[in-house]
Amino acid sequence: MSSIKKNFSYNVILTVTQVIVPMIMYAYVSRVIMPYGVGTVSFVENICRYIMLIAALGIPIYGIREIARKKNENQDGVFSELISIHLYSSLLLVVIYTALIYLVPQFSANKNMFLIGISLVVCNVLAIEWFYQGNENFRYITVRTVIVRSLSLLLVFIFIKKPQDYYLFFVILCGSSVINGVINFLYSRKYVKFTLVWKWERLRKHIKPLLLIFASTAAISIYVLLDSVFLGFISSKDAVGYYSLGLRVSKAPVILVTALGSVLIPKLSQAHASGDDAYFNRLIQKSFDFVGIVAFPVIVSMIALSNEIIIIFAGEKFLPAKTSFCILCIVIYLIGISNILGMQMLTTTGRDSLMTKSVFFGLVCSIVLNIILIPHFNEVGAAIANLSSELCVTFIMFYFVRKNFHLNINYRVTLLSLFCSLPILGIIYFTSNLTDSLIKKLVFAGISIGVYQFFVQYYIIKEENFITFTSKIIKRYAKI
Repeated sequence: MSSIKKNFSYNVILTVTQVIVPMIMYAYVSRVIMPYGVGTVSFVENICRYIMLIAALGIPIYGIREIARKKNENQDGVFSELISIHLYSSLLLVVIYTALIYLVPQFSANKNMFLIGISLVVCNVLAIEWFYQGNENFRYITVRTVIVRSLSLLLVFIFIKKPQDYYLFFVILCGSSVINGVINFLYSRKYVKFTLVWKWERLRKHIKPLLLIFASTAAISIYVLLDSVFLGFISSKDAVGYYSLGLRVSKAPVILVTALGSVLIPKLSQAHASGDDAYFNRLIQKSFDFVGIVAFPVIVSMIALSNEIIIIFAGEKFLPAKTSFCILCIVIYLIGISNILGMQMLTTTGRDSLMTKSVFFGLVCSIVLNIILIPHFNEVGAAIANLSSELCVTFIMFYFVRKNFHLNINYRVTLLSLFCSLPILGIIYFTSNLTDSLIKKLVFAGISIGVYQFFVQYYIIKEENFITFTSKIIKRYAKI
């Protein structure tokens, strides 16, 4: 099995875990701590993630590229330098963050939770996911994630029993991040040696590229998380809870849509560094096909089953989230495409400034629309702002890619997948009339859509990798 296929297999397992475990956890927690508790945790967590983002300075993306470039060399130097930069910036941000807790009224109201959030900022230094991704060690990432997430889920079931336990739920979330970081750092000693770097001469060479990547990743994260923060300040905690549900459930498939991209980034970096444009273009074509094949069936299915999904995962009290949920489902495809254009093409080829310009326009769009729409439409306004921002970013990235790359992308698979996904509406309408049970509706719909998609992929779209993969399975079981 080639390294891409092997890593993709591990990434699929990782993706399924990252989707299913949080969904099970959220389905249970939302029924216990209710919209107010969900909204409070989401508000505090998003603020903490802003601080983590600033402290990271683009290292999670820059680190993958630099480690991949030195895959067959001694990585001690770049590894130590990047962690040292991250550590110094985190300590500075912790001081600023602590001051904000006591100065901002909305933070002081949940002071203890925000103080616990400091652990997220500090332990993010140890997360070093970029080191393992750059070395394509997806097996370790998968095993560790499955174990830590399963432990978190178990703790939630044991300790979260009443609405007031939203505080304890946040502690569990922070604890899992701490454990994750500590394990990552200890395991890294098997491959590299860390030495704290003080000399500015060694750190300075990373600052400019880091700031360029940071500007783009910060802008992306700001307009992604900005909606929830604006809602927390302008609207109610219930509105944050509704929007958080729509955002969390609709964004779960994004992990699957971008799964191949995570595997390809190191390969794309190496292909660009060696000047192998043909291989680079071939990988990008695979990404476009994969996003189209996965995203459209998922979007149509989730919108058609929006009532059932919301009730199953959060309960009837969250049904007001339906409109924002359906709007956010459309974002799944846009994020998949912007991931290809931005992370896989602009960033891996060193065109970080173009990435920054693209997401800057998205940030401006998000700020303006959130200010205009949230006071009038609450979580629905936030969803519209989110969708509009993603559209803006995707179009601008596409413009830059067309201007700077000589690509000949074939959109046949994408268009076929779009049109072949529309009949799913009829399938869901038919299966929904077979029973009144929500669980059975989802099961019947899932099986029917799965069978339908198999025939579509195998006999109509005929995507090369899918045909190869399924043919091997059919031959293997035909011998049994």
